[in-house]
Amino acid sequence: MRVRNIIPAACSLLILALALWLQPPSSGASPSTADWRKGYVGSETCGSCHEQKHQEWRQSLHSRMIQPAGNHILGDFEKSNTINHKGASFRMFKKEEAFWVEEKQRDGKQVLYKVDYTLGSKRNQHYISLRPDGRMRVLFPTWDVRQGKWFHSSEIIPTGHHADVSIQYWNQHCYNCHVSQKDQGFDIQSNTYRTSFTETGINCEMCHGPGQLHSERMKKDPDTLDFGILHPSSLPPAEQMMVCVQCHTPRVIVQHGFQPGKNYYDYYMPTLMHFYIERWYDPPIWPDGRMRRFATEGAALWQSQCFLKGEATCITCHEPHLNTIKRDARYRDTDVLCSQCHKSLSQEAEVAGHTHHPLGSTGSQCIGCHMPLETNMMQDQQRDHSISTPVPENTLKYAVPNACTTCHTDQTADWAVQWMDRWYPDRPKGSTRRAEAFVQAQQRDPAAIDALIAMLKDPSENVVIRGSAAGFLGEYQGEKAAQALIGALGDPEVMVRAEAARSLSEVQSPQALALLRKLLRDSNRVVRLNAVFALVKMGILEMKGPEADAFQRAKSELEQFFNDFPDVQDIRINLGTYHAVHGRYLLALQEYKNALKLHSESRHAPKAAYYIGVTYAQLGLYNQALSSFEKTLQLDPDFRNTRDLMEQVRDAMKQ
Repeated sequence: MRVRNIIPAACSLLILALALWLQPPSSGASPSTADWRKGYVGSETCGSCHEQKHQEWRQSLHSRMIQPAGNHILGDFEKSNTINHKGASFRMFKKEEAFWVEEKQRDGKQVLYKVDYTLGSKRNQHYISLRPDGRMRVLFPTWDVRQGKWFHSSEIIPTGHHADVSIQYWNQHCYNCHVSQKDQGFDIQSNTYRTSFTETGINCEMCHGPGQLHSERMKKDPDTLDFGILHPSSLPPAEQMMVCVQCHTPRVIVQHGFQPGKNYYDYYMPTLMHFYIERWYDPPIWPDGRMRRFATEGAALWQSQCFLKGEATCITCHEPHLNTIKRDARYRDTDVLCSQCHKSLSQEAEVAGHTHHPLGSTGSQCIGCHMPLETNMMQDQQRDHSISTPVPENTLKYAVPNACTTCHTDQTADWAVQWMDRWYPDRPKGSTRRAEAFVQAQQRDPAAIDALIAMLKDPSENVVIRGSAAGFLGEYQGEKAAQALIGALGDPEVMVRAEAARSLSEVQSPQALALLRKLLRDSNRVVRLNAVFALVKMGILEMKGPEADAFQRAKSELEQFFNDFPDVQDIRINLGTYHAVHGRYLLALQEYKNALKLHSESRHAPKAAYYIGVTYAQLGLYNQALSSFEKTLQLDPDFRNTRDLMEQVRDAMKQ
């Protein structure tokens, strides 16, 4: 076998390395950042006219996602100031008005970190240290605000056997949703950051758009009806949601510069269930499709009948300046928000008959059964915004929580099934099909294929489930999966088209070529990116005829995507493979080395070392190839077909 035939197919375009927080990775600084930051004036300018709303916002969590250390420190840096975790110890202390964390690692090495920023203040508070290379490291010791004690951050989100070494950098993973008008400022050559932002927290213009035009118009003519600013409530329901889900759903950033009112799918792609196939031990989504982590409320609401049929959006229930229903006395501990649409349930007799629970009890409240405290972060719980009905059958099979036994902790799921069948014999159980299919798909079990196809084609299923089904089908080769995905390329839902195109980059059916070419003109950037990437992976590097211009524009968008995210390892690997399929092996090698430089010891590092070895083999540099493959096996002794490739290289050296 010629060594030039051993290069494997590229990894999928949008399956990116996920952050410790299970949020998709953030972007790097785009050359066009300065352009899209023009026209912003800041929250103080807004508050000079909108004083009441500004004061409400000032008290909200949106305004203080991160804050400079000092008066904002909630943790005890003087008394309860030590914790131990897996052989490492941490000491938190205050010295000369500064706050410090001393970390003693298992090998005895000690590192001192100055606390520069706080992150969070409602349930937990994390601490950020600005490092000499510009990285803003989220320190392991975390303060439990409610219980008043320290704990290790891996207790919030377990990270498997890497829990003791996984390090989170705020300006790599988190910054996109914690500050306003940000510029990550990462330089791949020096491997350093110069991150900047206009304000800590989410300011007015993150939801209303740039305020300069509005400010100028109102000063010139206070009576004008052309305000020059966006009010989210003026948008259609789906677009209203896009304002909130720029942060409140797991997603991949594909382009910088989103502003309210712009096409969300030109800037973001939600990360659906298949994105977490490699870390199913702690995904942000339960096997039945419901969300189970923080900042996932938008994707959950997308699945609810309240949104799908009633067109309810986030601001139907939430006053965004107050930020939380608990601060609004009109709604606290009542069903007013639900009965504004479900008017019959404002009558006590109707409530008693519907809930089968005593009036005034937790079980008689709408949120008790339909928005239970199930989503969690180990130490935290949040209400389930899918607003679905309890399905205890999924608890029995897949350990998915249900509202009944979440409340009745002394009872079993079997007990809940019996009562649910007695009270609601016609209740929907569609999520049992979802859970079974997605668990099988996570295990790459072919038994899942028929159920995935059925959900993909079912118009009554919500778009999160249908998009996830399309994504999982990319794990299977064969005509059955290919034909279903080809049919989905014409789906009216953006998420479904995008995921079908992405999956066809793996399945690579020649019958998909015509429709993939058609998607090069799709009105949504995420669809075009996945379509052109699939075509490139199928070996189509140039195109002639009427589609040539669209193909070249889509390739340019793809290259911009690759280059705009310099600190995301898997994007560097994808760019390397993109160069490799074009025969640009030296450029490919450089990108693979960049990927390894970013995370030389992380659980993603074997992939970078592996591709470096493959590329050296492509170039005929066999000794270097063997060295890189050995590095791969040091990081992961069972990584892919590394040992087979080493034998092929040794055979080539003999020849």
